[in-house]
Amino acid sequence: MGVWKGIDFTKMFYEFLAMTLFVYIGCGVAMATLDGQEADNSWRLQVAFAFGMAIMVLAYATAHTSGGQINSAVTLALVVAQELSWQQGLANAIGQFVGSLLGAFLLQFTLVDAIEQTTLGSNTVADGYSNMQAFLGEFIMTFLLCWVVFETAVDPRSITRVDDQKKPSMAPVAIGFAVFLAHMVLLPITGCSINPPRSFGPLIVAGFWDEGGVLGDYWIFFCAPHCAAIAAGIMQRLIHTDGEICPKRLEEEPVQLDEVETNDMLELVNNEEML
Repeated sequence: MGVWKGIDFTKMFYEFLAMTLFVYIGCGVAMATLDGQEADNSWRLQVAFAFGMAIMVLAYATAHTSGGQINSAVTLALVVAQELSWQQGLANAIGQFVGSLLGAFLLQFTLVDAIEQTTLGSNTVADGYSNMQAFLGEFIMTFLLCWVVFETAVDPRSITRVDDQKKPSMAPVAIGFAVFLAHMVLLPITGCSINPPRSFGPLIVAGFWDEGGVLGDYWIFFCAPHCAAIAAGIMQRLIHTDGEICPKRLEEEPVQLDEVETNDMLELVNNEEML
């Protein structure tokens, strides 16, 4: 795969592949372990662990190729923080949404018997919670995820790096546990999205068999994570500026003097020596 107008299609493909597997694994565990029973604490723990582990494993598998975003909210946060071009960000997001569709279709054909009992892991606002409560929860937990990505995978001072020359090899672990924590909080409220593509595929595929209303809540699972991503990206740009919060960058990048300034300094030193 090549590069066209600033878009690396290899990166787009890896985001597509990772999202396909992420939806298949995460939603597959949610469906297979529920088995027509009411969700209890053990089910929530299994599902949260599955989604967190899936992100961690897939981030390790794709970080060196596409950056291991596997979430359009994370992609948008990187674009806003100017860590990723908007062209590549858009291509990655398209790959993620298409991958989510494929993952949901594959899951549907794998667990045919469960189709009429579930919504393929589609996210909905649980009874007893308002849309505003769901929106707030999705916003906060997506913000947590994006912030952890910035502080562990992007910031050159992160303790996930062995030294300044090494890649942040431990970042996927922290990111995976951030996803785990988000699911522990949000599973009883929204089923935990914090990832618009992850919600998109199951919702569309399940909609062919269940037109009873799971489509109505998707605006929350699309808007809340992306709003949180914009907030996290803006914060990253405002805080991590050269010379303010990152003094280490100044130490690593010595000031370059032009030839005139260098000659003036040498002449001054010579005059002082003559005196």
